[in-house]
Amino acid sequence: MHDEISHPSGVSTEPSSRLSDESRQALAEALANAELRPSMATDFAAETLRAYRKRFSHYAEWCAHNGFQPHAEAISTTTVEAYILAQIELATLRPNVLIQALTALTWYGERVNGRAPEVRQARQAVYAYRQKERAENIPPAYTVTRPVRRPRPPRRTGTA
Repeated sequence: MHDEISHPSGVSTEPSSRLSDESRQALAEALANAELRPSMATDFAAETLRAYRKRFSHYAEWCAHNGFQPHAEAISTTTVEAYILAQIELATLRPNVLIQALTALTWYGERVNGRAPEVRQARQAVYAYRQKERAENIPPAYTVTRPVRRPRPPRRTGTA
């Protein structure tokens, strides 16, 4: 049975059943502390912020499960690199999702801590992972199976 943890902004996550009660509590606190200040929310569209919260909640759950502090204040270069390398090793997330996670964690780190973590090496690892994936010809997550037809604008006739 999973406990539902809800984020103040309406985004919710279902933590893994492998997490202890202490880890679940820490994750719930991390999500509650990650509430966006109004000045932070005006920079991006609602969907972008939703995606960033989703990436942060995944990161916080990973931190809680692997013995790191799952708080936005604890985002550091070392933790972010460990998270990205673990995700590359698991190969469950696509490279573009990992790039989005790096961007989100950098954004949270900058806003909460006043400084962004250095993610250059982690980003290079993701790019290498992307190149490897392209070389192995892994099929894309989705494909467009029919041609996309856009309606033509109406013809102008006469004078206006």
